[in-house]
Amino acid sequence: MILNRDNLTIDSQGGLDLPSAIQPMWQIWQGLRNGDPAVIPPKSAISIQGLRNILPGIVLSERLNAQTITIRLAGSAVEESVGQRLAGLNLVDLSPANQREGIQAIYAAVFSKPCGFHITEVLRLRGDRKARLHALVLPLSDKDGNARFTIGHYVFTGAGYDDAQGQAAIEHRQIDLFGHIDLGFGLPD
Repeated sequence: MILNRDNLTIDSQGGLDLPSAIQPMWQIWQGLRNGDPAVIPPKSAISIQGLRNILPGIVLSERLNAQTITIRLAGSAVEESVGQRLAGLNLVDLSPANQREGIQAIYAAVFSKPCGFHITEVLRLRGDRKARLHALVLPLSDKDGNARFTIGHYVFTGAGYDDAQGQAAIEHRQIDLFGHIDLGFGLPD
C-alpha cells in the first residue's frame, strides 16, 4: 500500500528534499558524477574509504535479469537489522511472494530509465521484529556505461515487535512515502 507517492527532481543546486539520515548517500553519489548530469556513476568509482561514514548501511547490488538482483555487498547494520547475511542473495527473494512483482517493477524502472528511488516504510523482519526504514537507492553503471548496479543506503530504526509471524526476511507492511528520483533522464511511467 503506497500512501504518499513523492517523485523528486534534482534542484538547480543538485539537491533533493530527502530525510537527513539518507542525505549523505545522495551527496556521495552526486560527487561521483563529477559535475556531469548526463552520467550515471560507474560502480568502479565507489570506494570503501568514500563510504566510510555510511558503510554499515550500504547495499550494493547487481541486476542479472528481471527476476534476479544479486546483493554483492551489505553493510553490517543492514545485515544485523534483517537478521541474516545478505551477500550473494537475490534481493527480490527476501520479500514474500506476493510483494516480489512490485519490487521487480521498481528495480526495472531504476535500470531502464535510469532513475533512483527513496522510501520510508515500516517493515516486518525475521523474529517478528518491526523497524522503520529510510532508504535511498541509486543506479551505478558498468564499464560500458549501462545502469546495471545499484547502491542503496538503508537506515533502520527500531519500532518494536509484531504479533504476526512471517516466513520472509522482509515484509513491506506500511509504506509511508515512496518516489522515484529523476536523475536527469526522466521518471518512469
